[in-house]
Amino acid sequence: VIARFATVTETDILNLVAMALVNKGARLGMLGRPEEAIAACDEVIARFATVTETDILNLVAMALVNKGARLGMLGRPEEAIAACDEVIARFATVTETDILNLVANTLVNKANIIADQFGDPVAAERTYLEALQHDASCLAAKANLAWLYVTAARLDDAQTLRASLTGLEPAGLALLDAGLALAADNFGAATGHLATALDLGLKGRELDFFDDLLRLLRLAEARGY
Repeated sequence: VIARFATVTETDILNLVAMALVNKGARLGMLGRPEEAIAACDEVIARFATVTETDILNLVAMALVNKGARLGMLGRPEEAIAACDEVIARFATVTETDILNLVANTLVNKANIIADQFGDPVAAERTYLEALQHDASCLAAKANLAWLYVTAARLDDAQTLRASLTGLEPAGLALLDAGLALAADNFGAATGHLATALDLGLKGRELDFFDDLLRLLRLAEARGY
């Protein structure tokens, strides 16, 4: 698809080419070939740099988000943040809901890197709140911000956010409850919530909660458990 229609200019076919490249990058990532996945993302970004058609813009935004995620998985946080910043800057004035949601999720990814890899809770909180300005209903922003408050021992703030997370998948809620219990030195309740999360499985329909498990384990270590 990509080679055969390389010089075509019709919007519908351009959209298919962009979609093919995004799908190629996703599949390469699933096959454990992250460098090739990043190259596919870069091809989308470069090939459609000047396109203004909404459907293709969505795919370009998706490619940038995927690139940032892959760089993060490769342990290259500075490059991952740079990819996130490119999404945020490139689509700063876009008003389409789908792209706003992608920008919000990109800000969440950036905040996660700042919090988990650079240990800067102040900058991370600011970035999570910026995500919520783009999408006030973003569960990922609220859940990750709640975890930031748990690890910073701001339990009242964390509990307030927990109350607004009824739409979060049960495994994510159970892990957050485990973190809240552990931060309050209720080890028995924490292990019960952890068991519930593990029984449910950490990969949900929309979110993967493995990072939350790592946060819980770091919290347990920090508190001497």
